[in-house]
Amino acid sequence: MYYASGFNHPAKGNIYDVVVVGYKTKIKDLIKTWLVHKIPPTGRGQRIKVASTLMHELGHSVGISPWTFEGCDNISFYAGKKAEAQYAKTWGKYYSVMNYFTMYDTNLLDYSHGKNGEPYDQNDWLNLFVASFQYPAELIEEIYFEPPGFDKVIYGETATGVTGYVYNEELTEKLIRYMGEWSPVSPIKSKWIVFKLEDKDKYPDYKDIKILVAPDVPYAGWAEYAEGELDSEGNFKIYSQQEIINELYSQI
Repeated sequence: MYYASGFNHPAKGNIYDVVVVGYKTKIKDLIKTWLVHKIPPTGRGQRIKVASTLMHELGHSVGISPWTFEGCDNISFYAGKKAEAQYAKTWGKYYSVMNYFTMYDTNLLDYSHGKNGEPYDQNDWLNLFVASFQYPAELIEEIYFEPPGFDKVIYGETATGVTGYVYNEELTEKLIRYMGEWSPVSPIKSKWIVFKLEDKDKYPDYKDIKILVAPDVPYAGWAEYAEGELDSEGNFKIYSQQEIINELYSQI
């Protein structure tokens, strides 16, 4: 028996991957998994099944999901021989443990390197975002949906807000132009947003701006990247911890 699933914890955020793996022992079960999933009824076949399942769920934890790439968790090939043949010509090119079609191939045990090119393949290794599991998401994935499956994925959006600050479109656009293609989590692209202090008299010790960043992956959360001051011309002067340390050293 083997099982892999995921859920969202209201307090701890995403807990996408829960895996319980065991060995099938009845001959009829071994034959069935050989015919359906192409898993050889041997010790090696069973060990590959366990390793592939663990790698598959780990892949979800680091950002590879049905809503980021349609070949992942796609079960459309189960709809008969014609559907399977069509799938083999398309998503069969996505040679990865994240693809149910190739997951238990005894010669695989790897993520895709993208050698077959878009649109039916991707380089999983370049699309991994290790911090994905840290971002909470209000997400319910219904069982057995066919990707992209957005009509069967229920999710909520949490408003981004910072106490005492308001979103500033002009400063955000200015920052985006300045940052260009640079990202703190390269090769994953990033989204930027700038909040400006609303009432300096009320919060005299607060910095003028807060800069937030989020990886450009579905349902990722925002994190504070920096805070700083604005000069008379609206230019950023980013808070520097090192400057404060240097100033303190100069006073010793």
